[in-house]
Amino acid sequence: MLLRIARIIAAESILVMCVSLALAQPSVPASGAALAFEVAIIKPNDANGTVTIKRLPGGRWIATNASLRLLITWAYDITDERLVGEPGWVDSARFDVTAQAPNDNPTRDQLRLMVQSLLADRFNLCIRREPRQLPLYRLEMDAGGPKVQLQAIGTAISQDPFNMTVLG
Repeated sequence: MLLRIARIIAAESILVMCVSLALAQPSVPASGAALAFEVAIIKPNDANGTVTIKRLPGGRWIATNASLRLLITWAYDITDERLVGEPGWVDSARFDVTAQAPNDNPTRDQLRLMVQSLLADRFNLCIRREPRQLPLYRLEMDAGGPKVQLQAIGTAISQDPFNMTVLG
């Protein structure tokens, strides 16, 4: 019996980013602006402790010891390989973020939009989505061992790593 498991390594679209090296001062959002936190505190973290992102009752959102890469990938719901053009310190600089949403029970999608606004406001993050043709590989497991095969351009496989396609 041959069991084939498909996994995408390439991405259909990526985020290209640019970040200011200094934290920006908070600004007052204009009326009708994007969804944003009412209050947010960002502090550098040098403790090298546990990394956590929590959604608490009452609309609080907390990230502890989080790298900028983690905050971006969480906010935009992307995998690491989809982030391109980041500065070297995106993994080494760590932050503690405590924020209060404008309502008591924001959805995960609303929180993601608020974190996107926070990143743009406080880190001067700017992104653009850009399609790229990247190689796609399929890992096949059979009696002879694993085999990796390059797939044809245009092959569609789920982007969700938790919903991998099993071919029979």
